[in-house]
Amino acid sequence: MRNPQKAIGQALVDVAPSISNALRPGTGGLAVGSALQALVPVLDLKPDAKPEEIQEVLSHGLTPDQLAELQEVDKKFAFAWRRVHADQLVNARRMQTRLRSRTVCFLSCMIVGAFVLAVAGVFCLAMRDSGGQMDPTVVAFLGGVIGYLSAKADTVVAFYFGSSSGQETQHEAFNDTMRDMRGGGK
Repeated sequence: MRNPQKAIGQALVDVAPSISNALRPGTGGLAVGSALQALVPVLDLKPDAKPEEIQEVLSHGLTPDQLAELQEVDKKFAFAWRRVHADQLVNARRMQTRLRSRTVCFLSCMIVGAFVLAVAGVFCLAMRDSGGQMDPTVVAFLGGVIGYLSAKADTVVAFYFGSSSGQETQHEAFNDTMRDMRGGGK
């Protein structure tokens, strides 16, 4: 495969999904670099190993010990990235309260307003159409617009009212602790 980053990501989809996700095309450099560096100790490579070297080792298969270690590293990697995301959200909220800028509030209102108008528009189009039939192209377009605006409105709501990502991390940490107390295993 030409793109070693993509090949590594595909090789790890089932074993280390968080690391694999960080290696998908279009992901930023920090995520890719962190994911590749997380693999280095598991694969017994030098710290400055190139993606091609990692791909080469993965192409020969992993031992059961390496698979187990990789799954553990993947859990830690996922936890670390959730924490980074939560810290970024807290910092963004802190910046907003300190600056008292109206820009974020204005943009937030526009995003949520666009979502409400899009949903209302779809319902109006559906009600207006007397035959109960809408053009499939229009339905697909409107569904895409509503999906996009819904995701953005969700981000706005998470920014202002918090999200459950920190709570999810706490639950996962609690479950891991309980599992370890029972003697490991899943």
